[in-house]
Amino acid sequence: MDRSRWNTVANDTRTKTRVEDLSRLLQAFPEYELYIIRGEIDPSRGQISPAYDHADLKLEGQNAGSN
Repeated sequence: MDRSRWNTVANDTRTKTRVEDLSRLLQAFPEYELYIIRGEIDPSRGQISPAYDHADLKLEGQNAGSN
């Protein structure tokens, strides 16, 4: 997906997300698929959310998290 299309999809509430848009998003971020589709995470299967990923990185070096 090109940058201008993604900007429109992300910021213009009148624009409908197409199947192609979702497909490209999932190709770019396969680890967020469960979160994007169902709003769930399953770290044991590698399915996380952006917030989970961010929090997990902060735990690095503290002997916690999945890293």
